[in-house]
Amino acid sequence: MTIKKTRRSGKTKSADETPVCALCGSTENVIITPCCGNFACNPEKDKADSSSLRSNCASNHMFFTLCGYHYNEGHEGRWQDCELCKQSLETEIYVNLGTNDYNFEKLENPPEFKPTKCASCGSIIPLIEGGYSLLGKDYYCARCTAREFEQEMHNKNTD
Repeated sequence: MTIKKTRRSGKTKSADETPVCALCGSTENVIITPCCGNFACNPEKDKADSSSLRSNCASNHMFFTLCGYHYNEGHEGRWQDCELCKQSLETEIYVNLGTNDYNFEKLENPPEFKPTKCASCGSIIPLIEGGYSLLGKDYYCARCTAREFEQEMHNKNTD
């Protein structure tokens, strides 16, 4: 019997045991994530479009966490200590990527931030969800962006 040490828990696991996704508990199509070596399910691993599935723990971890971001950007060292990750992202996005449920290990003591507000109407914009525009340093919600776009199109058509 071969013994394998897992990176997530440091516990030993026999090679005869079925790998279990550390995020959802699935035992189907479990792979080892390239960023941190944890077990995660990849239910659509044979399909080309698997990265768009929200039920795919491996893809969710790779695309919606600081661990995955750090790895995909080719940063050095541990993601928990990476100043480049912290400087590259809006604090709101950095905190979300470090604390959401797609993480094997969550960011300890995440920095505080003020919610992002639309420069036009003042509504809160959850940056991680998208659906906003950015002009200089000003963020605009989807509604104000659409209104501005419609006005711009109207002005072009009447000129």
